[in-house]
Amino acid sequence: MFTTLAPNLIEGALRDAFLPAGPMRIEQNILLLDLDGELTLSDNGMGSSQLFGPHAGRLLRSLSEAGVQPDQIGAMVLSHAHPDHCWGTMRDDGTPTFPNATIYMAEE
Repeated sequence: MFTTLAPNLIEGALRDAFLPAGPMRIEQNILLLDLDGELTLSDNGMGSSQLFGPHAGRLLRSLSEAGVQPDQIGAMVLSHAHPDHCWGTMRDDGTPTFPNATIYMAEE
């Protein structure tokens, strides 16, 4: 994830925080809300990108396992436009991942 930092800087920061050096798993959790029958996602993750590791990009599979299809999502609330919060908005082919969703995000 921190590909531009020298490994010794990363190891030093981890050591100073009393954390083990070496590979770490970065969690990306997406909140799914059922608001009186309207399904709302809070952020939508990395899409299919594996930029943050092999465990990223599993939102559609996780939704399917919960019995939710992309066209059932009626709203997406994006907290901000970092990749791990909004890259799931579009599929790799440029089509909307959640075609029936209205997107809400602060203008700033």
